[in-house]
Amino acid sequence: VNDLRDVLQRRGITVWQDKQNLRVGQYWDNLIARIIGDADFFVFVQTDRMDERDRKHLKGVYNRELKRAIKLLEDLPGFTEFLFHVTVGECGPRPEPELESVHRIAVDSEAGREQLAQAILDAYQEVAVGSRSAAAAAG
Repeated sequence: VNDLRDVLQRRGITVWQDKQNLRVGQYWDNLIARIIGDADFFVFVQTDRMDERDRKHLKGVYNRELKRAIKLLEDLPGFTEFLFHVTVGECGPRPEPELESVHRIAVDSEAGREQLAQAILDAYQEVAVGSRSAAAAAG
């Protein structure tokens, strides 16, 4: 995820990542909900470790963050690119039906990370107003 963040930032995309941007004393659940709601894009990074946790029926905050992003899709016009689904490692399909029609890519390689950066920049150019910079929330 850190390599992905670095590539996105090098391409001019502002990235908010909990491990990098949360400060001591912040109430993280409310903050993350606000960040997801304010972001131009949400990048859901699925890992093989997540898949293992899910198979064991263990809780994971990533499930809540993904559900928040999916909920936001309900208010967006059809075909709006907001949620980018990427994988790290050998990942299976996610159980959320909303992700079935979202094309996902692997970001294990530099090429995959560059492909995601370009997809975000392309989507941003389609809807950009003024001189705002593209921002992505990584969850």
